[in-house]
Amino acid sequence: MRFARGDEKISVPVKGTAAVNETGLYIKMCLEGFGLVQLAENVVSEHLREGRLVEVLADWQPDRVPVHLLYPHQRFLSPA
Repeated sequence: MRFARGDEKISVPVKGTAAVNETGLYIKMCLEGFGLVQLAENVVSEHLREGRLVEVLADWQPDRVPVHLLYPHQRFLSPA
């Protein structure tokens, strides 16, 4: 994983034995002590606020991930 803090950049090798593609499962595994998770703060804010999760590497930001939005052509939109 690559992280940046201002102009400083680092690369951290990451090994793991589990891979999931569902946010709730990421959170559950982290809460049960399986390791670290990288999620948007608003997704885990309650857990952070209540102390069930603790933020690490707060000064470091991960590489940005592009987001693509797809939407149907106008003729497929519902009348509402």
